[in-house]
Amino acid sequence: AIALLEEKQTYFDQNAAVRVAIGHLYRMKGEPAKAAPYFEQASLLAPDNEKLVEELAMTWLAAGQNEKAVTALAKLVATHSDRTDLQRALATAYTRTGRTDLARETYLAVARSPQGDASDWVKLGELALREGDLPAALNAATRA
Repeated sequence: AIALLEEKQTYFDQNAAVRVAIGHLYRMKGEPAKAAPYFEQASLLAPDNEKLVEELAMTWLAAGQNEKAVTALAKLVATHSDRTDLQRALATAYTRTGRTDLARETYLAVARSPQGDASDWVKLGELALREGDLPAALNAATRA
């Protein structure tokens, strides 16, 4: 399917859906680094499609392109502050880029929200331990 769609890209050079399909196929194969360029092209062809921006951000995160993921996810969270899945992804990206203070703030906001769960407190505890903040780690463990 990937070979067939890649071959037809030139015929559908203004079609974002073909590139999205290829990106999804690569993600299904567990190759997010190969999927990312296709989602990037698709988002350029359909710049108003927020779903594509979200797909691209999650693909960057899965591919380990964390700086790009932070930028995209921060914009998405700013416009969709009720989406805890995006906030968790942003916190993960912050953690991977070494911004533990921002990761802790983000996880804390999620953990205190009605959609928060024990895993958010566990992540907070892990980050606190990593920074040597034992009182915060104990508090997070108690909450979890």
